[in-house]
Amino acid sequence: MANSQQIQQYVNQAMQLLQRGDYEQALKIFVALEQAGMQDFRLFRAMASAYERLQQNQLASQYFSRSLAINPTQPDVLMSLARLYTLLHEYSQAQACYEKALGINKDDGMLIRYARFLLLEEVAQPQQALSLLSALTGEGAMTESALLLRAKAQGDQGNRDEQQALLEQALTRYPESRDVQSALAWYYKDTGDNENAQVYFTRAAQHPKARADDAEGLVLFYLATGAIESARRSLAEALTHYPESRKLMKLQASLRYEMGDDNYLSHYERKAVTELPPALAFDYVDQCLNAKKLHQAQIALDSLQPLHRSSAYLTQRYALLNYERGDYAGAIDLLNEIIVREPGNPLLLQLMVKSLFAAGDIAASQPYISRLLEQAPDDQFYWALQSTQWRLSGDDRYAWLCDYASLVRPVELHCPPEYGSTTAFLAELKTVLEQLHTTRHQPLEQSLVGGTQTTGYLFERRHPVIQSLKTALHETCRDALSTLVVDETHPTCKSAQRDISFATSWSVRLQDQGFHVSHVHPKGWYSSAFYVDVPELPDNDANAGWLHLGKPGIITAQPLDAEQWIQPQPGKLALFPSFMWHGTAPFESQQSRLTVAFDLSHQRKK
Repeated sequence: MANSQQIQQYVNQAMQLLQRGDYEQALKIFVALEQAGMQDFRLFRAMASAYERLQQNQLASQYFSRSLAINPTQPDVLMSLARLYTLLHEYSQAQACYEKALGINKDDGMLIRYARFLLLEEVAQPQQALSLLSALTGEGAMTESALLLRAKAQGDQGNRDEQQALLEQALTRYPESRDVQSALAWYYKDTGDNENAQVYFTRAAQHPKARADDAEGLVLFYLATGAIESARRSLAEALTHYPESRKLMKLQASLRYEMGDDNYLSHYERKAVTELPPALAFDYVDQCLNAKKLHQAQIALDSLQPLHRSSAYLTQRYALLNYERGDYAGAIDLLNEIIVREPGNPLLLQLMVKSLFAAGDIAASQPYISRLLEQAPDDQFYWALQSTQWRLSGDDRYAWLCDYASLVRPVELHCPPEYGSTTAFLAELKTVLEQLHTTRHQPLEQSLVGGTQTTGYLFERRHPVIQSLKTALHETCRDALSTLVVDETHPTCKSAQRDISFATSWSVRLQDQGFHVSHVHPKGWYSSAFYVDVPELPDNDANAGWLHLGKPGIITAQPLDAEQWIQPQPGKLALFPSFMWHGTAPFESQQSRLTVAFDLSHQRKK
């Protein structure tokens, strides 16, 4: 090994390269020093920083961990490692790092960062976030970030009055803040005050420090309230200001598709794919894959390969392309290459499970499913994968998990008392809903085929008929689920006997030959389809238009059929756990079928 003076010269040279942004050259020196036997926490910390800048997050996390193994009292490194674990979807490890860092040095900035982590949708610990934020004192408790995080934590727990008070306090102290304007916009939207919501969405979008997210918020608000033309104009204007926004580009594709534009990807194709920013280029590939435009996806990937030869993003898309083409062994081989580098990446794990199911290697899929459920134990899609694995392998736990007899509940709607009969209510509801179906195509990346879906959150609309429906459905679902028995080990029954609310809602109009491919609702608890208007079909047309449960919406080497069928009838709804595979059979009729679908959420256990 070189003498200490030479080593220091190499270290200084590498650090200068690091500061200039030449991370790859810096790493060459760092790796050489490590291979020469240097074991220093500062070396490993510098290597981790370089890998992080190169977006090699798995390697970055490994070297931050090695630095901490030598010197565990580095709160800044612990915070960096927590951030990386979050990006890698390793939330329990991220939380452990935050706790250790705060045990060493509990300053206000660290408290704010940890609270923001706790309020992530995937973590969802608002009570702990509030407890953490209560440690802030004096002006630290009244900063913009502290007030907004406390408001979000209160809102996540359903404490709307406390949330509003904190937001108004933030507005008084920070009247020009873009973040405060945005938070108020979402608060008013979530509480059904569309007039104030529009005011604050517009202010946020027009703020001097506005971001693409603010423009997206305004567009989504217009879509939620049915103002399609306003949404289209706002989106077109936003793209002139933020032409490289991934969210806005995706939103443009979705909206153009739903409005019947066959060239809905042309805004990606104005440049060669190699001239697009890498993130947009891969988004374009994803759009092609979702649309089953596999030849276009192949051409785009082959063009990108020389620029991103070692990229996990590129390999992942090639794996997905292989899967879509039926080359499951090829998909598995590519996934094995990159899962080693990103063992916690949920997209890779999901694709691996699907590829193994399709290839017939059922036993090999279980470790990946277990890893997914460790990351997100309430994710309904992961439980759908688990149900499929247990069913394919003949595991008795499938019958326990998918107990159709006790978990699926077809019931009649409690008719709103202001109407004389369910028939009269359905007739008025049908008229209102048909006016809300303003698009021409089904949404992109949805289960619907051959029909249309209303935009936005249906139950946010202030129309009295919609609000009567919302109230009636809530009462019906509450009563129907009141006998559900608590089972702390079951993903659905562990939340029985809690208050319920609507997580989301929409209406679907299916036309001749329309149907839903089998799918699940990943963010729900219970889901439902309420039948408003159903066409009359011949008696010999067995199961046409019926709801089916149990048939996987993914490819399995051993085909699996539906295990329960439910006939649609006006005025009735079918309640089922959101993790259950469900879809509908096509039907032949000149009359469309009109439904209202929704997901239920439950109040968190305190």
